[in-house]
Formats: sequence, structure tokens, C-alpha cells
Amino acid sequence: MNDIEDQEMSRALRDLADRHGTAGPAPVAELLHRGRRRRGLRLAAVTGSAAAVAAVAVFGATALAGGPSSTAAVGPAGQGTASVSASLSASTVRTGPTTPAEIADLLSSRFPTGYHADGRPTLVDSRSTGADAEERKRLAELQGGTPAPSRPLPETIGAGYTVTNGTKTGTVQLSIMHLPNGTGQPADPCNNRPGCSATRQPDGSALVLYLPPAPADLPQVWRADLYRTDGTVIAAESGNVPLPGHGQDLYAGPPVLNGEALTALVLDPVWTQGAAGH
Repeated sequence: MNDIEDQEMSRALRDLADRHGTAGPAPVAELLHRGRRRRGLRLAAVTGSAAAVAAVAVFGATALAGGPSSTAAVGPAGQGTASVSASLSASTVRTGPTTPAEIADLLSSRFPTGYHADGRPTLVDSRSTGADAEERKRLAELQGGTPAPSRPLPETIGAGYTVTNGTKTGTVQLSIMHLPNGTGQPADPCNNRPGCSATRQPDGSALVLYLPPAPADLPQVWRADLYRTDGTVIAAESGNVPLPGHGQDLYAGPPVLNGEALTALVLDPVWTQGAAGH
């Protein structure tokens, strides 16, 4: 991340803290999107996801567990709202990717059929965001509404790509976040937001799916967040806002990955069991 993008990230973090959004952190992708729009895009702000922090790097598919040949349909998945409350315990053993580059490598083999990367991946690591200490504390405080000194910024790594099939272009992003010890999930992650649903998985994990409606000429980001019982959050995101280095014009919506595809992506065991399935 260069100096200009560092400054934009800092401004975006300040803006986010001043807005006092819904409980829970906003993804890094959204923060960078906001920073880039400050340079010229006069567009409405994308409503922040209440799921994972500094997640989904700046930044598929209906049956990703079956391999990279899966196909993602376009369009929203099921809506509806369910209240989910889960207490997350700390994990003593971490498996899966440990660097943004590893995530990028795994993600590149999980694009929907017919899509390929348009350029190199964008990588994000919370340990080197470029935000100063005060801004990082404010973001940590915002994430849980508790005094900053008692809530450290969660460790987050992620990667994202601009993908295209020749006629349609969009972004695909994945991040892995490790919540601090004792951190729990918001009792109502959707908070009555349109297009948000929350469901419990058989293993006790909580899946939050956010598919907000948006006019064709405004930013649109669809997102799935999986709160695992070991304190890990897997977040996937797809949208029409260009990543750094890809201009400022919005891509034609809807996003490349729909709700079913995003759900399959976060449920892929490769993110927590290492690269055995790669």
C-alpha cells in the first residue's frame, strides 16, 4: 500500500469512527472503497457490514467445496432475517493460510467458471495497514463499543482480485480474521438491515449474509461472514467498486458472486484446514 492509499485508509477509518455504524467492524474493502471515492466518485456510501473487521482485504461459487470448476449464478440469494447469538472461544491451534499471498493463491483457483484474474491480487494485512496507532485504537473501539485499550485490533489477512469473463467484470475478495480472546458475536448481526440474514450452521458457526439492494449507478457490495466457534471469522465479498489500480468507474452490477456463491466460499474448509484441498 503506497503513501496515498495509506492516507486514504486513515481518512476512511476516521470517517467510519465518526459515523458510529452498527455493532461490529467494517471490512477493509469498504474502507478502501470509501477512500478511493473521496478522490472523485460522487456516490452514496455503501452500508457497512456488521461482520468482520478489517476483513476482506481490498479487495466461488455455488458449490465451491467441489472445486474451482463451480459456477456462480448472478443475482441475490434468499433474504429474510434471523437473530443469531454465539459466544466465540479462542483457538489455540490455527490452521489454514497464514499470509495474504497464500489466500490469494487459494482464491485464484476458486473463481467461477469462465472468469479469470484481471491483474495481480490486492493484499491486505492488519499488521501493516499504515494506519497510525490512534486510528487503529478508534477502529478497535468501534468494533465492540468498548474502551480502545481493552480491545486490540483483530489480526486479519486477506486478498482480492478483479475478475472478468470478457463481458462482465467485478471483484472477488476473501479475508480471515482471528478475534481477540473472549470476543463474542453481536446478538443481532443484521440489525434490521434490508437484504441481511443470519443462520446457524450444524457445527455451531454463525453465517451472516448481506445482499443489500442498490441502484445500478451506485456502489454495491455483497458479503458473507462465517463466525466460527474457534474465534475465526471467514469473510467473502463481491462488488462493483474497482480495486486500487483499476480506475474509478463502477462495474456493471450485480456483483459477480451471488449469495449462494459467497456462502459456499466462506464454508470452503480450505480456509481453516490448510491447503490440502488446493
